[in-house]
Amino acid sequence: MFAIAWSQGTYKASWANWRVSLIVGACLLLGGNGGVTIAEKYIDSGLAALIVAIVPIYIVILGWATGTAPRPAPIVWLGLVGGFAGVGFLLGPALRFPSNGGRHPAIGMSILLVSSFIWSAGSLYSRSAKHAPSPFLTAAQQMLCGGLLLLLAGIVTGELRNFYPRSISMLSLASALNLDVVARFIHLSDNYWSCGWIHRLHLAASSL
Repeated sequence: MFAIAWSQGTYKASWANWRVSLIVGACLLLGGNGGVTIAEKYIDSGLAALIVAIVPIYIVILGWATGTAPRPAPIVWLGLVGGFAGVGFLLGPALRFPSNGGRHPAIGMSILLVSSFIWSAGSLYSRSAKHAPSPFLTAAQQMLCGGLLLLLAGIVTGELRNFYPRSISMLSLASALNLDVVARFIHLSDNYWSCGWIHRLHLAASSL
């Protein structure tokens, strides 16, 4: 994405742009994706995906609380109440799951609720913050900052001790490149472009 921005002549960014990208990268990648990774040590990925679906609810409430969006209409409040009730109904049985092999579902769900909140806050902040002129450069900056923060977090928590380069297969390497380069490129670029044309709350509602 840096290469695309360079080809467009929009590869220059101010320190203010880098600061914004650092904050957004910390919220979306470190707090959001990093939280999901940690939470899945305690719960299954299916349950994690269900909890992450609470993000649109967070965005609607945060948007109203911070003044970036008008007070939700009664129908929106009805949807929020129904959404919270639905999440509570679906998570209720999981809270009674016994610990299995050191896995504690309540811990994983709590981490996900917090990480989803952080992702939502970062998403709203990204809408009002001043980015670099190119969406490709902005996405590249956010991925670089967020990736470095995740790498630092992994080093601090001692994950390098369990990293064995020789055990990496070509299939796993290709999968990681597809997820981290191709999929992330499409996701962040599309998300940034869409948020320039679509109201953030409408974008969140489309995820419900």
